[in-house]
Amino acid sequence: MAYNFATIRAIKKLDWVKHVARVYSGKPGCMCGCNGKYWETGFMVKRVLDILQEVAGEEPLELDREHGNIFYKLSETRVFVLYLNEAGKATLPENVELEEVGNLIEQ
Repeated sequence: MAYNFATIRAIKKLDWVKHVARVYSGKPGCMCGCNGKYWETGFMVKRVLDILQEVAGEEPLELDREHGNIFYKLSETRVFVLYLNEAGKATLPENVELEEVGNLIEQ
């Protein structure tokens, strides 16, 4: 497991209007839309980003920098995925490709 304070800080500084392309909220498993829903604008985009920013550093998040995805499994029945746009991807540290970020307390 990789721990990266720069990544945690970058996630906490993301802006839902400037950096997020879309979000997914649904049940674990298939993410074609049959188990949940995608949003590109509005309240749910901000809500999912707020949830991920709140748990960043305390709960395990999976970050795929190459594709700009941040995945969080809230429970056995709910997952959230944040898809970054190009501006959002640019905010993440360059040396991160795929890592699990968790159990960190921002200092």
